[in-house]
Amino acid sequence: MIINKKYSELSLFKKEFFNSKPFPHLILDDFIDPNYFEKLNQILKKTKLNLGKNFNTEVENNKSISLNSSLPFELKNVINYLNSEIWLKNLYNLTDIPEIFP
Repeated sequence: MIINKKYSELSLFKKEFFNSKPFPHLILDDFIDPNYFEKLNQILKKTKLNLGKNFNTEVENNKSISLNSSLPFELKNVINYLNSEIWLKNLYNLTDIPEIFP
């Protein structure tokens, strides 16, 4: 499991989310499952990350792109899960924002 199981049903936090001030929000402490986080942390400590490609031409100055293909497998899993339909539905069930789906 990548995400802490207590966040598998974000709709359970709906009241807390909508009653938060000054705007609706939710703090997800220990968001990543502790065992997965420990594994990911050990891998990231040993890995020199290539975070992307930077561009330096006059038109492209200060622009960059992410090269997810060069990321460790465990980090790709986190990114893929957070972009998955399962997670997006979970967010929708919390926020009621229909535009959350691409």
